[in-house]
Amino acid sequence: MESSTLQHCVAHRGILSVAVLGSRHAGKSTLLGHLLVKIGGMEPQGMAQRLARAEQDANDAGQRDAAYAWVVYKRKAERNLSSTLDLNVHCCSTKKHKITFTDTPGTREAVRFLARGVAGQDAA
Repeated sequence: MESSTLQHCVAHRGILSVAVLGSRHAGKSTLLGHLLVKIGGMEPQGMAQRLARAEQDANDAGQRDAAYAWVVYKRKAERNLSSTLDLNVHCCSTKKHKITFTDTPGTREAVRFLARGVAGQDAA
């Protein structure tokens, strides 16, 4: 996890923390990416550009339907596999709330990350 993301999340922790759980290829990252784009996400002024770049990159890779997931993937390997490999934490703010979302891997082998990702969450 990037230290700036971690510092931002720690500064806003305690308001609302949500873990996104589900099996592999269930659409967890796509759901989260879509939600972040709709509410303005991590960088409200830059979300349109971030989505446009993700759409272009996904198109170039032949994964046109993966654009929203690519908004939240932080590593090239995740894009190549179309799968979350580690916990991805995303913080955002609305006019009323500060929210920390944790995108968790869905593979059977990644169950240990689920325990880490859900510990201390307000909702899952």
